[in-house]
Amino acid sequence: MHGRFDKTSGTLTLNRIKKNGSVDINIEAASLSTGMKKRDAHLRSPDFFNAVEFPKITYRSTTVMFNGDTPTKVEGNLTLLGITKKIILTITAFKCGKNPMNLKEMCGIDAIANMKRSDFGMNYALPGVGDDIKLTIEVEAYKN
Repeated sequence: MHGRFDKTSGTLTLNRIKKNGSVDINIEAASLSTGMKKRDAHLRSPDFFNAVEFPKITYRSTTVMFNGDTPTKVEGNLTLLGITKKIILTITAFKCGKNPMNLKEMCGIDAIANMKRSDFGMNYALPGVGDDIKLTIEVEAYKN
C-alpha cells in the first residue's frame, strides 16, 4: 500500500563548500492519505498513527554526509507516536539549478529510508500487516 502526508513543512540548510547542513521536517499525522477514506480513517486511529494523541511527526537531522560537494546521507531522529529513533535517509537524487517556471535557484532532492513500524510501537495486526516501511521524501528547496 502507498500513502502520503499532504501537510508537511520543513527547513533545509545546505553549505556545499563547508560540507554541512541540517534538515528539519514537520508532518501533520492527520493529513495521511491513501485515496481510500475508510482506510485513511483507520490509519489515523490509535491502531496506527494515533493522529489525535500524536498530531505531529518530526525528523531532525544530526549529520549530513557528503561525497565531494554532493550530500549523500542524512542521519537524524524521527519522532513518531512519541518514540524517537535514529533514521538514516539515503539521498538517491540531488540536483540544483534554476527552476524553469519561476527562475529561482532551487535544489531538488529525493531520499529514502527503511524502517519498522513496530520500532515506534505501531504493532496493530502484526504479522498479517507488514512491519517494513519504505519512507520516501521528495524535496524542492529554494535558496534564500
